[in-house]
Amino acid sequence: GFFAADGFALFASAWGNFLEAASLIAVGPGASFLFSSTNMTIDLSLGLGRAFNPIQRDNIKDFAETLLATHLAVGKYWWLSSKTSLGISLSAGFHGFSLAEGRLNSFGWNSGLGLAFLFG
Repeated sequence: GFFAADGFALFASAWGNFLEAASLIAVGPGASFLFSSTNMTIDLSLGLGRAFNPIQRDNIKDFAETLLATHLAVGKYWWLSSKTSLGISLSAGFHGFSLAEGRLNSFGWNSGLGLAFLFG
């Protein structure tokens, strides 16, 4: 992160997903909250994204638009030693408000499961 305090960090974030009919790439600022007593984190990012279809087929509508996107993750980690931890996270992303249209033109949602191993 570019700013870190006890239990809080601000950072630059990039996220996305890939699907055959519609994919998303997004960037923007994020905030992370660490709850030391439970070893849990909540990360939230808000930014600009580009939704598009990467595969050209006759039965898939060709589109690309710039829109607002969010990404939320909740994580849990376990300390394996004083400098090493193992963690998992559940994440979800939403996008929709089209900047070109000025309204909710398309809506998308994605979810994921992450695994982290930190050492140092």
